[in-house]
Amino acid sequence: MQAPISPTQAASDAPADRVLEHVTAFMKYLMVRYGRNYWQAVGEAELSMSQLKTMHILTLEASELSLKHLGDRLGLSLPAMSRAIESLVQRGLVTRAENAADRRMKTVCVTDAGRELVDHLLELRFAGIEDFVETLSPEERANLGAALEPIVARARKDLNA
Repeated sequence: MQAPISPTQAASDAPADRVLEHVTAFMKYLMVRYGRNYWQAVGEAELSMSQLKTMHILTLEASELSLKHLGDRLGLSLPAMSRAIESLVQRGLVTRAENAADRRMKTVCVTDAGRELVDHLLELRFAGIEDFVETLSPEERANLGAALEPIVARARKDLNA
């Protein structure tokens, strides 16, 4: 007779492709079922995916970057990045100025209005996740919290490195 497998043992033996399948399905579920308000707000803000990514980068990672660095980061040509930024400049979400050290370079900065927009979008995203968590039973919440704890600890460590 074989001893029962604990959840910890089962998790450590899980094949990577199975875990990937579950994480992908879960994220898709969250985005489709609990992300509607987020995507509606993105649509109302009339942001392209490149502009959305740019706003998140400038708000959450570095409030000021060169136009070239942003283009490289997003895989966009300098002309395409410049067009995306121009629309954001016209709407007051970012500023673009010559770099004092190299006038050929343009520096892009997020404005207060840009930060407020990203903060609002993040609030909507988090509210959707909160709505999902409220649907969980106490046992499911405890299991999810226990499973996420070491992953979140590693993520926080990576972000602070």
